[in-house]
Amino acid sequence: MDYVHFNEVKKMHQVKKHRFLSAFFAFLSGGILGLLSEGMKELALHVFHFSFIDASFFASMILVILASSFTFLGIYNNISQKCGAGLFLPTTGFANSLTSAAMEGRSEGIIGGIGSMMFSLAGSVISVGFFMAFYFGTIYALLNLWGINLWL
Repeated sequence: MDYVHFNEVKKMHQVKKHRFLSAFFAFLSGGILGLLSEGMKELALHVFHFSFIDASFFASMILVILASSFTFLGIYNNISQKCGAGLFLPTTGFANSLTSAAMEGRSEGIIGGIGSMMFSLAGSVISVGFFMAFYFGTIYALLNLWGINLWL
C-alpha cells in the first residue's frame, strides 16, 4: 500500500470535527469556569469576609482541588473531551497535568514515583516562568529607567 492511498483511506475513516461547535463549547466551558471562579471569589469576599487577595487565592485553591479530584476520579478527561480548550485555563490545566503525572508514578513510591513524575513536568513550566519573568522584568525596568512608565 503506497503513501497516497494510505492518506486517502485515512481521510475517509476520520471522524469529522466541527470547528465551530468545538470553539463554541470551549468558549462556553471557559466562561462557565470563569463564572464559577468569580462566584467563589465573591462568596469568599461577602460571606467569609476575606480580603480581595485572600478571596482570589481561595477561588484558585478550590479550582485546583476540583481539577485534581476530577483527574484522580477519571472525570476530567471525559469532560475535557467535550469542552476542549475551555477547561485548560492555566490553573485547572496545570493541576490536571500535575495530577496525571503524579498518578503515573504512584506505583514507584512517594519520592521516586509521585514526586519525580510530578516535578518532571513542573520543572519545565517553572523554568519557562522564571525566564519570562526575568525577560519581561528586565524590559519593564529598562523602560522605567528611560522614563517610560507602564501600568502593569
